[in-house]
Amino acid sequence: MRPTGSAGDPAASRPSAAGLPLTFVTLAVMSAGVAFRDDTLTAPEPGIVLFTVLAWLPLLARTAYPLPVLVVTALAEIAQLVLLPVVSPDWQGVDPFAAFQPVPVATVTAAFTAAVRCSRRQAWIVGGGAAAAIPAAAMLTVGSELKTYAFPILVMANLVVTGTGTGAAIAARRKRAGREAADRLERTRRAVEEERLRIARDLHDVVAHHLTLVDAQVSVAGYLVRQDPALAATALDNLTRHTRLALDELRATVGLLRGRTEEEPATRPPTPASTTYPGWWRTLAQPAPTPSWSSEAAPMVSPPELTSRGTASSRRL
Repeated sequence: MRPTGSAGDPAASRPSAAGLPLTFVTLAVMSAGVAFRDDTLTAPEPGIVLFTVLAWLPLLARTAYPLPVLVVTALAEIAQLVLLPVVSPDWQGVDPFAAFQPVPVATVTAAFTAAVRCSRRQAWIVGGGAAAAIPAAAMLTVGSELKTYAFPILVMANLVVTGTGTGAAIAARRKRAGREAADRLERTRRAVEEERLRIARDLHDVVAHHLTLVDAQVSVAGYLVRQDPALAATALDNLTRHTRLALDELRATVGLLRGRTEEEPATRPPTPASTTYPGWWRTLAQPAPTPSWSSEAAPMVSPPELTSRGTASSRRL
């Protein structure tokens, strides 16, 4: 039979070393119940010891095979109850609460594990069946003495139901915590994507503006380089400034989009602020140098035509 996990989780079906403490605590409780059946430390009957070991041994695999272990453990304790007059002839001479010990300690642990690691429906079907079968076997054993042993039998059934319910509650809490963690992760991922899109839009606006100005300055400088070198130099200076600003904006934004790693603690520049380049908005607002006209000058494109060229470049960007 294949290991059974919760909600198809492969990790939940693997043997877990973290479950060993509870397994050995169960063994200690069962051993104490067998050794102190008559309120004093006495050597238990060999048959009781045998059934105790048979009921406990499957618990070593309870984290890998929770449902099969629950079935085997419950069957072992049911067999102990049915054969109690044989394995312990003086069972009626002890206290009614101690007569059936160590039943149902192993079944409670197995039911708890099944409820934690399997689906709620499976756990309640098998756990509820064990909670009904164990008292039925005890009632079959006591026969006409049912009135004397009714309360201990009811306690056994209640213990199995409590173990199943506790495991189901823990499983539900873990599932809810997993869903909340997944929701938080999804919200974080969406927020990061939205922020990156916003940064990309801002980068597009800034770089497009700078490149539009660069295109206009190049157009003007090409016409002025032969007629007015001084004005052409001014246009080229503006071209260099706008290019540098665009590159700085691009470099800072790309660094922000890439994120900061442990190997690169603080090597990327921050996002430029308005204080980084004093008066940058004034340079952007500067009009392109106006060419001077003379009768000896070569024919040049009129200013409206230059404007249309800059507008067309802006639309392309």
